[in-house]
Amino acid sequence: MINKITPEIIYKSDAWKKYDDIEQVVKDSCSTVISHFDIKNSEVSVVLADDKFVKELNKKYRHKDKPTNVLSFPAMDEYNMENIEQLGDIIIAFETTAQEAKNQNKKFINHFTHLTVHGLLHLLGYDHMEKKQAEEMEELEKTILLEMGIDDPYEGADLIG
Repeated sequence: MINKITPEIIYKSDAWKKYDDIEQVVKDSCSTVISHFDIKNSEVSVVLADDKFVKELNKKYRHKDKPTNVLSFPAMDEYNMENIEQLGDIIIAFETTAQEAKNQNKKFINHFTHLTVHGLLHLLGYDHMEKKQAEEMEELEKTILLEMGIDDPYEGADLIG
């Protein structure tokens, strides 16, 4: 069986368009993540937004009146991992991502890749609300990112969220 996630990339901010390889990074992130799961063909929407757009969603759905780096909205509450057609939506805020990358002395594209992987894992049922869950999710992120040539994103960094 060939596992494949087809991303639909939606631009809600032109700031993302200065990165010529951004769409390829999304595709590579999706294919690397999916290789760790037994899922048939599925789709995900990746919304490349700005802080204002993400702040509105964060306020409406998480009751936090501030932007955040990444939001994930799963299409389903229960997962039948073998037959998911639409995983859900990932929304990433440009300004927050850029500021975090700068503050953490990381390449923007590497931080963006991490946020894409992180958001996708949320859609697949991973969470970091409890310590054990966070450790499991972080280990999988590190493994996936290492496969993509990116060092441990948690070394010296604040947690996502």
